[in-house]
Amino acid sequence: MKGSRIPYTLNVIDTPGFGDARGIDRDDEICDQIREMLADKEQTGIITIDAECYVFEAQATGPTPKQRNIFQLIMSLFGNDIAQNICSMITFANGRDHTHFEAFDETGLLFGERFTFDNSDLRSPKKHLSYFLWGENMSSFERFFSRLDKMERKSLELTLDVLNERKRLEDTIKNIEIELKAGNYQIKQLQKAMQICASN
Repeated sequence: MKGSRIPYTLNVIDTPGFGDARGIDRDDEICDQIREMLADKEQTGIITIDAECYVFEAQATGPTPKQRNIFQLIMSLFGNDIAQNICSMITFANGRDHTHFEAFDETGLLFGERFTFDNSDLRSPKKHLSYFLWGENMSSFERFFSRLDKMERKSLELTLDVLNERKRLEDTIKNIEIELKAGNYQIKQLQKAMQICASN
C-alpha cells in the first residue's frame, strides 16, 4: 500500500462483544458470525491467520473471570495449532514495566509475547512526554511487526472444522432438549390419566 510502513495489507478481524452483558447467547452469536465469515472464503478471501492478539489494560491486577472466559472461548475457536501465534497488546502501559503480568502468567493461559502501548497521554500538554510516548509506541509497533514477519501463517481449515462441529453439536443438543421436553410432557399426561383411572 502506497505510503505504508509495511509492504503488505493488514487485515484486522475484531471480535467485540465477547463476555459482555448480553451473556452466553451473544457469545454464541459471535461464534456463528466467525464461522460464517470463515466459511465464505470466496467473499472474504480469508483462508489463513497470522496472529491472534489479546488486548487488555495494563492497570488490571490479573485476568478477571470475564477475561478468562473470553480467552478460553477464543482458544476453543482457534485451537492449539495457533498457540505460537498468540501475543498480547497491552494498553495504558505508561512506559513502565508491570510486575502484575506475573498474575496473568500464573493462570496457565497463553498470552504470548507482550507489546505495550500507552494511548493515555499522547495529547498531553507536556510535549516532551508526548514525544517520549510516541517513540515508545512506535518501538512496540516495530517489535510487533518484526515478530509478525517471523510467525508461521496458519490455515483456518481446522478452525472452520472446529466451528462447524461445535455448531453441529449445539444443534444436536437443542434437538435433544426439545425431545426431552416433549417426552416429559407425555409422561405428565400419562401420569394424569393414570390418576384419573385410579380414582374411578
